[in-house]
Amino acid sequence: MTAVNVLLTADEVHVFSDGGHYDPAGNIVRVGAKTFHLPRYDAILAFSGPTGAIPEILRRIEEADIASLAGLCAAAAVLLAGAVPIEMAYSVILAGIEDGETVGVALEERGRVHQLGPGSMVRSLSCHITFDPLDIVGSGRRMMAQQRAEHGVVAGFCLHSCLSRGALSSYVLDRWPILMAKPFRPSFAAKIANLEVDTINIANNAALAVVTGTSSIGVPNPMAAPVKLFASGTANYRNTGSSGSVQFEIRIRASTGNRILAIYTFTRAGSGTEALHIPLSAVDLALHTSQTYTVQTETFAATPGLGITIIPWSDVVIKALYRKR
Repeated sequence: MTAVNVLLTADEVHVFSDGGHYDPAGNIVRVGAKTFHLPRYDAILAFSGPTGAIPEILRRIEEADIASLAGLCAAAAVLLAGAVPIEMAYSVILAGIEDGETVGVALEERGRVHQLGPGSMVRSLSCHITFDPLDIVGSGRRMMAQQRAEHGVVAGFCLHSCLSRGALSSYVLDRWPILMAKPFRPSFAAKIANLEVDTINIANNAALAVVTGTSSIGVPNPMAAPVKLFASGTANYRNTGSSGSVQFEIRIRASTGNRILAIYTFTRAGSGTEALHIPLSAVDLALHTSQTYTVQTETFAATPGLGITIIPWSDVVIKALYRKR
């Protein structure tokens, strides 16, 4: 069992999970749920590990008869100790809503415990995509797709479960073939990595950041794609003769892979003087820990004329709008 990604907002719990259940040799033995509603506690449980442990975990929770969700989270490490054979890796994520606020706990083998609250994000597989509070479903879906592409053990379907006060809704966002995208080490079939537990800013106005520069800008630690880019400059044309033409070009380039994200080329001919303000925009859908964007301008004579004067671009500006941690 592999992909489980969880986000606690101020008043909801979002879980994105796949359906692959594996045996110790790395073979898919069945496709099914790994998230379970606990209506008594207004909570949801997500599990990654040996399939046979699920009934025992649910039985222990139900028979413990603990009065509150906060009490259940506090007791979970002791309550569930031994539910999974000690030599096997696993993770249990329990989260819900109590007294109008989200609360939860994440447990792993060897007694690791992570307390969860509003803004907590948990991922069972490494991924450079993080949750975007303004696009939870879209970012969660992209996260699952990227984990599937990189790790190869995400199978069956992408299920989004959203727990709000008194209600749980679940939607299958994608269905995938029941096969592995790439080989993986069988000894890690149940759970191939430690949980990544982090906190993100979930305030309504938290995500927006603007960086402005005259030629290049750095976008450090963006929380989620896309990065929206805007550039502009003034192309100056002067021709005192009657022939010839000048070609202008403006580009937005990203440092990673030296990618050109947008380009605009245009030509001016004939006599006269003109200052052309050229706007350009682009969207970078790739997400990197740190990225530099550069606006590049070029002027060259396509058909030289005696009266053409090449004048540099002026008023060049580049701006990035993105969501930061």
